[in-house]
Formats: sequence, structure tokens, C-alpha cells
Amino acid sequence: MHAVLAARSDFSIGESILDVERLIGCAKEVGATAVALTDTMSVTGLIDFTNRCKKAEIKPIIGCRLRLVDDPTWRKTKEDKKAPPEFFITVYVRSEKGLAMLFRLLSLAHSEERFYNVAKLGFDDVFAALADVSSDDIIIATSETLSVIQHANAAEILARFKSALCASSVLCQLTPINTPYYDALNARAVKLSQELELPCFVARPVWYAEGDAAAAEIMHAISRNTRIEEIWAHKPQFSNLHPLPVEKLVEECRGAGSRLRERYGVEAKLAFAEGLAMTRQLVDHCTYTWSKAPVSLPKMAEDEFMGVVTACKAGWAERFSAPIFGHKPTPEELRDVYQPRLKYELGVLKALGFSGYFLLVQDVVQFAKKQGILVGPGRGSVGGSLVAYLMGITDCDPIRFNLLFERFINPERIDLPDADLDFMSARRHEVIEYLVEKYGKARVAGISNFGTLGPASAVRDVSKAFGLSEDLYRCTKMMPKEHGQNIELKRAAEMVPEIGQFRDRFEPIWKTALKLEGVMRNLGRHAAGIVVGGCDLVERAVIERRTDGATVNWDKRIVEDQGLVKMDILGLSTLDLIDKTLAYIRKRHSKRVDLMRIPLDDEKVLENFAKGMTTAVFQFESGGMRRLLKDLGSTGSITFEDITAATALYRPGPMDSGMMDSYVKRKQGLEDVEYDHPVLRPVAETTY
Repeated sequence: MHAVLAARSDFSIGESILDVERLIGCAKEVGATAVALTDTMSVTGLIDFTNRCKKAEIKPIIGCRLRLVDDPTWRKTKEDKKAPPEFFITVYVRSEKGLAMLFRLLSLAHSEERFYNVAKLGFDDVFAALADVSSDDIIIATSETLSVIQHANAAEILARFKSALCASSVLCQLTPINTPYYDALNARAVKLSQELELPCFVARPVWYAEGDAAAAEIMHAISRNTRIEEIWAHKPQFSNLHPLPVEKLVEECRGAGSRLRERYGVEAKLAFAEGLAMTRQLVDHCTYTWSKAPVSLPKMAEDEFMGVVTACKAGWAERFSAPIFGHKPTPEELRDVYQPRLKYELGVLKALGFSGYFLLVQDVVQFAKKQGILVGPGRGSVGGSLVAYLMGITDCDPIRFNLLFERFINPERIDLPDADLDFMSARRHEVIEYLVEKYGKARVAGISNFGTLGPASAVRDVSKAFGLSEDLYRCTKMMPKEHGQNIELKRAAEMVPEIGQFRDRFEPIWKTALKLEGVMRNLGRHAAGIVVGGCDLVERAVIERRTDGATVNWDKRIVEDQGLVKMDILGLSTLDLIDKTLAYIRKRHSKRVDLMRIPLDDEKVLENFAKGMTTAVFQFESGGMRRLLKDLGSTGSITFEDITAATALYRPGPMDSGMMDSYVKRKQGLEDVEYDHPVLRPVAETTY
């Protein structure tokens, strides 16, 4: 068995330039059958890593490199300007309990008391956490750089780890790299392992693919906002941190053993041989594999489904007692269309167990409305739910507008629901404060947003690191897009002459930018995403520090894999504008306008839309959109359905495909309307 046991992904920002996919690919190329992901103070890559390893038929091992200092509460003062030295250990996960320990430790490292420039822990923090786990849950190893074995009290620290777990679960890492630094580190590791009767194992750090050391050095400088020629850029002192095939690894071990005997008088050949065997044992012992977690939501009622049913009954009486937006269903429609639809939706919610989610979202919306915070009428797929309409979550009748419930929840493809909720921008914070106050600080947090080096930023940041003048990389402002998405650098150079000229003139910078395109640059917080858990979130995630507050380490793509359901709590300035408008009307005319009673077929309003008079109207203010509205109104009339179609058509895909132009021509009678089959006519007729 060949294993890569000290690999880092680009979640170790400034260290590794390998995303998870590339890391696994590099490991597979050298014949590895197991890979351990040991990012520095992060386990954020574990879900994607696990899934990709399974596809590649490689055994995934979850680990984490912990940063330890003697005093984690240290802060710089006039009297004490020198930060305490940092030491590292690597924790390998053997069970769910072991992963939970890492969640707690990493969350503590991001707490206000511990976080200072970087996340860190004290030795006592780790020893306290070990009281709740055993050798069945984790393995602790010395790290490959700045290891705890360099600590003045290394023997005492390792002895405490040994006492907390057991000798076979505390390992001294041997790193076969031919540099004086690693030889010295290995010599001390061998001596400590013999003194404390601890086993050694062999692992080499992996930060990049073979030949990419220079690119990693540039990324190191970018992450610290320095130039490569500046002495404080803190350049790595080695250039071969890439995966090795097993034959080369064994050869490196033999060389390291010989050097230790010659330079330090340490007999280490046996230690390296036993270390290779222990490496295989470590792989065998780490049997934990991550799997999806069950959904975690607050308990909203004793019988949540009946809570939804009761809310729907109340909403039925309210919604259909008077016209809303100028429309009131007939008794026949309510009996023949609305009731069957409601029965169907409720059946799906009950079967999938999503009732609690609807009650949670209703709770948020009701709070806002009671506090006078304007809430949007509904946007996105949630508008297709009659249950959401009856519960007051949306103000959009899905049956009136022919919207599909399956667009929101599809029982054949069970995804967690995701409601987009718009609130007044100036008062959005009140909604989040309410959630924190009601459900608890430990159970409410934002979600992460991962910033990577895009095509433009890759060229720009690499150019800065090389010390290039800004005038020379102005071409980054010309990076083309397709359907609103960035075009990769290679294609961009072929499409834009100025970018091609930069490529040819600054070849070293260009080649480096190509290698760093897509690499993790920074961690942020999603502008709107909020999770509310039924348990303390630290049981499902690492709680990290961001400018806007507590944030789970997962992003919007994978947060649901940990059973955390995302709500988008968006701030929309248009709602602030509407609120001010209503206030002016009350002040000047002593009238209270009920927005829900405004009809959607008002002739004067539609006439203005047909003329393109929509400056400052949300989503209709751009010049291109106003031209589209004028084209649609050129027939002499425009309907609300035309307006909703315009918002769907005025997007890169429909525009590039010619669909937008066809819609206009068909409405004007200049292009034939065809249907692939007669049964499609009632479905597609309104959109030509």
C-alpha cells in the first residue's frame, strides 16, 4: 500500500496550491491508494475530498494540522512585540467522535480570545479536548514542519499525549527530504521516539504538483501581500513538496537514514523501515469515512405537520376572502384546482419531513411583518408553493401564475428546500438578531463564501508579486465573460488581443497565473445565507470568525451535506424605497396603501412599462431591459405576463440563443409559433 499522509489543499491558504481534485489526481499518478488531507487549522475540504476519493477509488483519511502556542491569548503590546513561537501537531480522525473534537477545537481557535491574525490553540486546549476521546477516535502525530518536537518541553508534551491516548496512537513523523532542516528534525524525532517508546511513521508534505514549486512560492507571497524579492516574503526553504512514487519514497528514506548516521550519529535506518510499516498501519487504523448528516432544524411544534395544516387553514380563509393583486379565485377554482394542489403539496411535505422548515420560515416572515419590516412578495422557486402562499411566506399565488411546486421541492430528487426571502436592507440585521435571540447564539450563523483567483485576479496578483507596474497589466480589465461567467485565461488570450500581447511579453508571469487560476485566495461570508440548527452548530461545523459574525466553515454548495438548511435572508434596497414612498403618502395624503390590493393590470402602469419608463424600477432599470419593454409594447399593449417573461428572457443564455428576439417577433406576429406536439400548446402558448 502506498499512501500520501501529509497532503494539504488550497484551504491551507498560502501553503498549498492544489485544489482537492488536483491533489487526488497527483496522488493517483504516483500510485497512492490512500490520501490523508491534513490542512492547517481547517477541515473544510473534507466533504469534497471524501466524495472525490470515492470516485477515484482512493481511501480518504481526514486529518488536520493544529497550530499550538504556549499562550494563545497573547496580544502585541509596546513592551512585548514578539509573538510566541508556533508549533504543530497533526490529528488523524478515526471516528465521528474524533471529527467532533476537531470541530470544537477549531471553533475555539477562531474565538475572540484565541484568534489574533490567525486561528490558534494552546497546548492545554488540546489536552482538555483529549479528555473526551480515546485512541479509538484519533491518532496524534508530530507535524512535518515547525513540529512540536522542536518545543523546549517536547518530551513532556509527547508524554502527556501518550498518557491521554496510548503509545500506539502518538506517532513521531519522519520526513525524508534532503535538507539540513529535515535531517535535524528527523534526528530529534528518532531520539524522542526511542526515549518515550513511541512509534515513528513516514510521510512527506504535499503542497503542489511536481514542477510547481515556484508557483507555490508566488502564491505564498500573494497571500501575504508581498513581492517575491522582499526579504520578509518568508519563502519556503525547499522545493520538492510533491507526491512521490513508492520506489522514490523508499530511496529517500534510505538516504535520510544514511545522513542521520553521518551527521548526527543517529542510527535511523531501522526507524525509517519501521516507519514505513507504521504508515501502512496508520492507513489501516483510520477507517472513518464521512457520510451525509441528517437534517437538523429547531423543533417548531409538537406536531409540526399539523402546525402547517392549521396555518394553511387560517391562510385559506384570509387569502381568498378578498382580491389580492386584483385577483380572487372562483369557488369552482378553489374546489377543483386549489384544494387538490394543497392536498398534494401537504402530502409531499409530510412524506419528506419538511414541515418544520416551513414553520421556521413562516416564523421569520411573521416577525418581520409584525415589526413593520417590509418583506418581498416572493422570489425564486419558493413562489411555486401554495403552502408557502397560504402560510404568508410569499404573497404570490402560484396557481394564478402557473408556477410549479416541483421547482421548489421535487419528491423524485430529494433536495432540501431553499427559500429566498427579501427584507428591507436597512433592517435586515433585525431579522438576524431575532433569529439569534430566539434560537440561540450557538445555533445561528452565516455560511462561508470561498474566494478563488479568477482569470483577472490571477494575472493581476501574480504581476504584483513580480513587482510589475500596474500600467503593464491593465489588460486584466478586459477579461471577457460568457453567460455572465469568467472565461478561462487560455481562451481569453485568444479572444482579446491585449491579453494575448501580455501573454507573449510576460511569459513567466503568464505561466504562473495559469497554474494559480482557481486557487483559493480568501475566505469570506455569503451575503445572505443563514443556517438555523436544531443542535449547536459546532456539532456539525467549525464556527469561524468573519467581519459580519459567526460563520460555519461550509459554503452554500455543501452546507446541506452536514444537515444544515440554508435560508437566504437578503437585504433589498427597493423595499426601503417602497417603505419611504408609503410613508410619504401617509404624511401628504393621510392614506394607508395596502400593497396587496393593487391590481396587476392597471392600464397606466402597463402603459409606462410599454414605453420603457422604468428607471429605478427593480430589475427593469437598465437600458437593454427598457429597449426590450419598448419592443414588447410596440404592438400597442403589454401584459403583466409579458413583463414577467421579460425578466426571464433578459439573461445571457436566452439572449445569446436568440430566444429573446424570437419572443418579441412572435408577439409582433413576425415569426410563426410552432409546437413540437399539440399537447404542448396549453403549456407553452402564453410564452409563444
